[in-house]
Amino acid sequence: MPKRAIKNPENDTHPTEDDKLLALIRKRASAGMTGDSHNRAHVREAKKFLNLEQWGDDDKAIRVNRPCLVIDHINPIIDEVTGAQRMNMPGLKVRAADPQAKPEWAQIKEGKIRKITAELSSRMALKKASEHQLQGGRGYIRVITEYAGDDTREQKVSIIPVYNELSVIFDPSAQAWDRMDGNWFIVYERISKDSYREQYKTEPTDLSIVDGEFNWRGDEDVIIAEYFVKEFTKKTIYFLQNGQATEKSDLPMTPGEDGAEVSPYDLDPETGKPHQREVNSYKIYRYKVDGASILEQKQLWASKYWCMVPVCGKQINVDGKTYERGITKNSMDSQRMYNYFASAAAEHYGLSPKAKVFVTPQMIAGHERQWNSLNTRMDPYYLVNGPDDEDPTKPVQWPMQITPPQASSAIVAGLAQAAEEIRTTTGSLGTPPQAAPAADTSGVALRTRQQVSDVGDYTYTDNLNLAFCRVGEIILDLFPTIYDTQRKIRTLGEDGLSTKEVEINVPGNEVGGQPLSEGRLMNDMKAGRYEVAVDTGPSFTTARQEAVVFYTALVQANPQVWGLIGDILMKNQDIPEAQTVAYRIKAELIRTGKSYLLPPEEIQEVMQRLPLLGIPQKPNPLMMVKMEESLAKAEKAHAGAMKDMANAGKLQTDTRIALAEALQELAQLAMGQGQEPSQIPGQGGPQGGMPGQGMPPGTVRQ
Repeated sequence: MPKRAIKNPENDTHPTEDDKLLALIRKRASAGMTGDSHNRAHVREAKKFLNLEQWGDDDKAIRVNRPCLVIDHINPIIDEVTGAQRMNMPGLKVRAADPQAKPEWAQIKEGKIRKITAELSSRMALKKASEHQLQGGRGYIRVITEYAGDDTREQKVSIIPVYNELSVIFDPSAQAWDRMDGNWFIVYERISKDSYREQYKTEPTDLSIVDGEFNWRGDEDVIIAEYFVKEFTKKTIYFLQNGQATEKSDLPMTPGEDGAEVSPYDLDPETGKPHQREVNSYKIYRYKVDGASILEQKQLWASKYWCMVPVCGKQINVDGKTYERGITKNSMDSQRMYNYFASAAAEHYGLSPKAKVFVTPQMIAGHERQWNSLNTRMDPYYLVNGPDDEDPTKPVQWPMQITPPQASSAIVAGLAQAAEEIRTTTGSLGTPPQAAPAADTSGVALRTRQQVSDVGDYTYTDNLNLAFCRVGEIILDLFPTIYDTQRKIRTLGEDGLSTKEVEINVPGNEVGGQPLSEGRLMNDMKAGRYEVAVDTGPSFTTARQEAVVFYTALVQANPQVWGLIGDILMKNQDIPEAQTVAYRIKAELIRTGKSYLLPPEEIQEVMQRLPLLGIPQKPNPLMMVKMEESLAKAEKAHAGAMKDMANAGKLQTDTRIALAEALQELAQLAMGQGQEPSQIPGQGGPQGGMPGQGMPPGTVRQ
């Protein structure tokens, strides 16, 4: 329900705090619309132009009953650029930025960010932002927090699209690309009055105020606006001996190396007080209003960044005023010129005579019906009258055909020139669409030509990557507030397919083999400081395809390598059941005593999947216990062997024997059946030999 409705806000002589806030919001909305009116007008013009409204009313009035063709060349170029952007979306890497941050926790946060950005709403948000950026020079991506479900109190972070880029109004004094130097912004939507009544259970308050271009009320609709504003404060930060800073001034003493208690603060040797300084800070709050009523009261936004991320096109500043543009703006005149020449060509050919023939009535007398259908029928012959029977000596005159219309060289040249200028003004400088590469063109030349085309529009791609990085920073900034309780979250692997459930904020004793201090948590989403970096290399799909080509060539050159990398080659294939084949190859490696090629966690995963792989396994609890013991023994022997290998190859005989026995027992338990001696690890044979078997002491087969 609205907090308070203002019946006559312009005549209110005793305004409340809510009245003042609403008046300020209306004033700022009007100022933002007016200050950005030049860019907004261009966006509207560009989108109408792309909607094939490319002939002005004056031009149409002049060309009454004449062709006004639209042969659009700009939309295909925009589609080409957006397609390239979507195929090569950057990845986000999270890395620890202070001693309290752990690399293991950075991987969890990176996987969660990857999971959030891979959701359908996130993909649509990037799609719309990219389209708007190229069409009118601006787009937006929005980050929100919401409940994870109707039956839970846990929240999650989501990315949603902004379908109308003109629904966002930023502080006109903001100059930074991300508008973070501004003090406020507004995002609004128009809903019908019926929807308003259903949602808020009341009638919308009449509001006759029209602030510049911003009209809060229409005949059948109402504007609902979300108002985000910074509230500035001052705070004191205290510096610690470990180089960190904190806002807390009463941290307890900690024991020193000699057992005496010492202060955790970095103390001034003269005054004995902690080093400190005052900083200007702010918090961001959100209101929801309809211009006359506050629909939702003040709410804290849990990040230091705006939830709205601009995706800029190209910009130029003239006399302090920033002008934005996308691909469309500079190419509109070239497109109009192409439409004009195409219309002129159609008109020229349409008005030219169609195979006209000069005849006399005497020549076709009696055959008029056939000659009248000359241009509509394909008769094999046409009849004419021969010599005059009364005067045979009179010369016979035959019909004479007019030369058919010829193509206008000026129009053809104009069309070619206009097409070239469209490519130039859009930045698409590669191979023209109609020009196929020659058969003898080298691969290097083709790649160079494609790179030239990519460079022309790389500014748009780079700006999209910049906005994508800011989205990652916002999500990272929201982690300590949104993911602040002990819970399980799902992360996404780099391949974009595999997911993993991780429990966060768990009480524990150590992480990564290092003990945790008292009160710390495992997978702590609050501890430490992290940074986001953009990975602008090839996408995982591209890298996987390149890996398949390389590994396939390697196996063809040396078939014996298949036994070492077969599982890696299969898991990168885009074919049905490729992952199942990869797991079966791993299972075979374990069975034949080559499990030393696999890390322990992959061995465990294969063992868990044995029933799904169609490999026999007896569901005997005792056998499973022995299997786990054998696996632990194998892992211990594996770790010892690796340590000895690092020390100049001093691999002890007892370690090799323990490793062989553990792997043999593990393989037998996994298969649940007897095996031939040649198939058992350590019992001889090309597949059952252990590392180093049959080699001089002190050497290890690599």
